[in-house]
Amino acid sequence: GLEPATLTVAATILVQTGGSLLIILGRRAWLGAGALGAFTAAATLIAHPFWQAADPMARFHERNTFLEHAGLIGGLMLAAILRERGA
Repeated sequence: GLEPATLTVAATILVQTGGSLLIILGRRAWLGAGALGAFTAAATLIAHPFWQAADPMARFHERNTFLEHAGLIGGLMLAAILRERGA
């Protein structure tokens, strides 16, 4: 539901592809991981607002997905640190 849809999709593809390539190639991995982490945080806040769910099961599902994405952000941070150290 984000507008303009075409720009949103293009930015999503650019961040996900570009950030992943930066990490894989080891060129400015911190920048790639940071871009992916920021994108994931924003998308998670928009798509999984568990605090607004009225149904307890929906709230449980949304919170689990939210926390899963928070873990993914932590993994991106670890990947950037290890890549910068040359591991």
